[in-house]
Amino acid sequence: MKTFDIIVIGSGAGLMVIEAALSAGMSCAIIEKSKFGGTCLTKGCIPSKMLVYPADLVRESEKA
Repeated sequence: MKTFDIIVIGSGAGLMVIEAALSAGMSCAIIEKSKFGGTCLTKGCIPSKMLVYPADLVRESEKA
């Protein structure tokens, strides 16, 4: 059986934990049920993404 220093469930915020652990020389594993990156990254629920279109509209209206 393979052993790891750290096992992270979910690759959303868990990727930061993995990055720190790998930098410290630890062996790591990630358990993820879907695509790496978590729901917000892969499904687009990051709130800032919602503001891109309105900001573009404001910028375009200022040019008119």
